[in-house]
Amino acid sequence: MLKNERTSFGQSLPRHLGQFSLLFVLWIVLFERLDGFVVWTGIFASISVVLFTNRYLLRGKYPDYYSVSFSFILRYGAVLLKEIFFAGFSVLPKIFSRNVDAEIVLYTTKLTNPLLVNVLANSITLTPGTVTVEKNKSQLKILTFANAEKTAEDIIPSNLERLLLEYEQTKHTKTGG
Repeated sequence: MLKNERTSFGQSLPRHLGQFSLLFVLWIVLFERLDGFVVWTGIFASISVVLFTNRYLLRGKYPDYYSVSFSFILRYGAVLLKEIFFAGFSVLPKIFSRNVDAEIVLYTTKLTNPLLVNVLANSITLTPGTVTVEKNKSQLKILTFANAEKTAEDIIPSNLERLLLEYEQTKHTKTGG
């Protein structure tokens, strides 16, 4: 936050309740038990992480800039799982043939929001047969199986980029930015 935007923890509690709740539930799930020690350490750790992150790591109005709706996460997750599933089957013949060469392709996305470019880069890495090696603004360097017939546009999951572009345009229109 900027200096003139700093608020006390009590004033910002409602805004951070979702973050705290998510971290606390994750803490309980990871410990796989529910007793006094886990609950109290989870409360302490969750509050500490939220306060530290909001005070020292993230400045400005990041909740407005980086917020993503739950419905979009579900929709994007479903499309990503479908892409991972189909890409897995498309690379199996190459893997079993043992005649596999790799190449680096450059791809420039139409996305401008750095968060959404990172989401796309990570999604490409999650998709079998592709790894994002480097990101420079909107340009991605992707390691993939060599295929003379395919261009960079054929390699990246276009459904994912299309969804992210729709979201970026909707968010841009709503925020007036």
